[in-house]
Amino acid sequence: MACQRVEVAVRVPASSANMGPGFDALGVALGLYNWIGLRVPGEDGSPAAGRTISEVVAASRLHDPTPYSEWREVQEGAECLMRASARRVFEAVQEPFPPLSIFFSGEIPMQRGLGSSSSVILGGLVGANALLGNPFDKSWLLTQAAAMDGHPDNVAPALLGGVQIAYADATGVHAEAIPLGAGWEELRFVVCVPESPLATAAARKALPATVPHADAAFNVGRAALLVACLASGDWKRLGTALEDRLHQPYRAPLMPGFMASLAGAQSAGAYGACLSGSGSAALAFASPDTASAVASAMEDAFASHGVAAKSRIVPLDHDGAIVV
Repeated sequence: MACQRVEVAVRVPASSANMGPGFDALGVALGLYNWIGLRVPGEDGSPAAGRTISEVVAASRLHDPTPYSEWREVQEGAECLMRASARRVFEAVQEPFPPLSIFFSGEIPMQRGLGSSSSVILGGLVGANALLGNPFDKSWLLTQAAAMDGHPDNVAPALLGGVQIAYADATGVHAEAIPLGAGWEELRFVVCVPESPLATAAARKALPATVPHADAAFNVGRAALLVACLASGDWKRLGTALEDRLHQPYRAPLMPGFMASLAGAQSAGAYGACLSGSGSAALAFASPDTASAVASAMEDAFASHGVAAKSRIVPLDHDGAIVV
């Protein structure tokens, strides 16, 4: 199966996993993006003819084009996540892996719990699949991405968009979209990103091996309420629905100002707030009218603990990873 295209650009959204009580199971796609470009070399090994990656992106009309100067080429010798995931697709169709030119441009911060690793893994998978004429469906891509990333609740929303329930069984990894209630278009997500990163391994290490039965029951109830609130559009109960006892209390000591940022968000009018993924970013659900005040309150809360942080106000992404 030879390549059907010589170049492709993929836009992948950020993802926020866990969503409070939905530990390792719930995730949402956010309107914050990384772009990955793949180009097949010509027969002589030189770059193939055609539009530049930046021109492909600019022609898509899906977002404000990222200036070409902000794109960087990933070096040929680097076995990065983008190259490794693209290689997986070629190997699956038993096609020799070509020396792809790989380009990257992004706005998803690393090690902040916003799915930066998931985004580049999916960029390589979706991009290589498109180069080969899309031999694989999204179910296969999801299972492959989850195997590489290890966090289905991150890769599912990044691939499929919206709010996703991720789970695994003997046949692989699966996702079920939560149908959002009326008014979801008005939801705004305030992503408050501290200057200090938090490695996923360190955040995972902070978790205990076992938890009290009462805490597990607490989270089951809150997770069920969260799904009900999202499906019904009952945003006002999100403050209760986003409460958690399985991971946030154990990770909070690693992130000075985090708990204060959640309290500040709700005091400023947020529907609710939680840790984004494993951190260190905090995520608040807000209305267009309150989002700016929520963003400032969260930044101030981190600052009161000596931590500089910057907020972004973004919408829900409902497209997931797309070839532009």
